[in-house]
Amino acid sequence: MDRARVLAELPADMRAWLAASDRRTWEQVARDAGARVAARLLSGNGEAAWNGPAHRLLLADPSPAVRAVAADLGTDPRSVAPWTQHAIVAAACERLGLHGRGAWDDVRRRLVFLNARVPPAPARLSSAA
Repeated sequence: MDRARVLAELPADMRAWLAASDRRTWEQVARDAGARVAARLLSGNGEAAWNGPAHRLLLADPSPAVRAVAADLGTDPRSVAPWTQHAIVAAACERLGLHGRGAWDDVRRRLVFLNARVPPAPARLSSAA
């Protein structure tokens, strides 16, 4: 896991607290951060894959991981295929240094949990930007 990238996703108070934590705590926090990054990238049902304004919103996101993954994935206005949950979870995990099927499956489960707790994103983000 890339501790510097995980820390960049957290509030300052939590960064100080986490500094004294053991490896297991770091791993769990990193997986939660990965799920939150994936949830943000999948807002609008992954339409940032082809919707330029939606993609630009992600490029300006407060999260460094969201910005980096969105930039890596890019956007193609000629495509109508959205980003998939599998691709987004994999990219978020790679960005935070979470490797292996166990970590990816856990992040995917946490993403489902987050989506169940949060009202769904609108079907489409506004085209006005």
